[in-house]
Amino acid sequence: DARAVEGGACLACPAGSFKTAEGDGACTACPNTFSTNRTGCLRPDDCMCAAGYYRPDGVTACVGCNAGMAKGWVGYDACVWCSPGSYMGDQTASSCLACSPGHTASTIGLTTCRPCDSGYAASAPGSTACSICTPGTSSYDAVSSNSYGSSSCPLCSPGYYSSGSGSDSCLACLPGSFAGGVGSSVCSPCSSGSYALYVATGCLQCLAGKYGSMVQQSSCRTCTTGTFTSSDGLSACSACGGGYRSQVASGSSTCIACAPGSYSNPSTGLGITEVCTSCVQDTYQGKAAGVVCLNCPTYSSTQGQMGQTACVCQANRTIAPDGSCFLGWVSGIQANVAESTLLAAGWSVCYKQPYKTAMKLSDLKCGSNRKIAVGYMAAGGSTLPLLAMGVVTAFTEAGDAVSNPVLTASATPLLHNGVYWYLTSQAFGFSPTSTVTLNFQDSTPDNCDRRLSWTLGGDSGGFRAGCTCAFGCFDVRDLSASPDGDAFLKVVYAAP
Repeated sequence: DARAVEGGACLACPAGSFKTAEGDGACTACPNTFSTNRTGCLRPDDCMCAAGYYRPDGVTACVGCNAGMAKGWVGYDACVWCSPGSYMGDQTASSCLACSPGHTASTIGLTTCRPCDSGYAASAPGSTACSICTPGTSSYDAVSSNSYGSSSCPLCSPGYYSSGSGSDSCLACLPGSFAGGVGSSVCSPCSSGSYALYVATGCLQCLAGKYGSMVQQSSCRTCTTGTFTSSDGLSACSACGGGYRSQVASGSSTCIACAPGSYSNPSTGLGITEVCTSCVQDTYQGKAAGVVCLNCPTYSSTQGQMGQTACVCQANRTIAPDGSCFLGWVSGIQANVAESTLLAAGWSVCYKQPYKTAMKLSDLKCGSNRKIAVGYMAAGGSTLPLLAMGVVTAFTEAGDAVSNPVLTASATPLLHNGVYWYLTSQAFGFSPTSTVTLNFQDSTPDNCDRRLSWTLGGDSGGFRAGCTCAFGCFDVRDLSASPDGDAFLKVVYAAP
């Protein structure tokens, strides 16, 4: 190999030079555009076209490679076209450059790479073709604000979508629809009772007082006067209904009940500008949210007033628990009541038999009458030492407390008109307190002068008339047999 002195040592001539003779002389550089393919060359002929140059036929000089071509070695060979996926825009290139991401070269010999069209992307260097963006993605690059030359197809953000392939940008969800996650290919419509604004990631429920009757709504509608929605997310308003009116002019979340003494239509309800109708004279409504006013009972009136909650009984008459005005009605347990007083007040005798007489439940059913007065008297007497009044709608063998509010089938007495009543399959009676001792009939000694108990069913009667009874009382007498059973009478009076 040809060598030259450098730094006190003989070194091989570097590539691009040669030396023809031995000695201390220097290496000779190859002419411009020429080089050698190794070190230590000895002859001028070892100089050939450098990388990036070639020698055309019939020419002695080396010529630079054209753009779109390259030659990476020393020699006279021709330059090579840049392969697909690469390019070279300059002359005398020793190598081609790979297309950067977002660009492609589909054929050989290109001087530039072509950027991907909108809706397409190329992620790898040296790509020969762009890939189409799939639904739910687009080629838009937020950093460059371009949709072409993209290196990727980003997923659509929440609130955006792309429905088809090759989208250059994601579209915003229109009001009434939403896209909750990334990569949506469609916006979903809001269901009834909800709504969504522009670019929504979810739907919002219509608030109380508003409604949404259709799907894909951009806003909720306000309930009109006379209607309301009491909770969020409803698709329709409800009418306030009879006995009510709107809370506010529009957008009510509740309705206000008509006050006692007034009413409203039973089907539509009222708007905020309307008022509940006051009851006319001689009618009343004692409760709120009334849909009708009730006529005053017989022997009562509103004394010329409107909007009343109750009627006033005429003089000398008392209102009974059933609402009627009755001349001879008294609450609580009474003592020493003259029978003539009851008859004069409108009561009539329904049942009057000696205590020893067997008594059935049907004996208490005084026809169609609604009121009864129950007591006892001495045989041949005209005064009742003990008497109590009650309203009875229907007696049944079971003592149905629903259809019969006075009596009960259980051993627990029912308070009515200031008196505790009880009815079982074997006994009927009343007490001043809720304490009764039903050994078939009541034998409680306390307050004996205000207790009454009759045997029901079976073949015999009896049991107690105040403090007199067969056992457990102060005056022990068997009222189910003669002579004591003839000394006292069981009496039931009735009135409409």
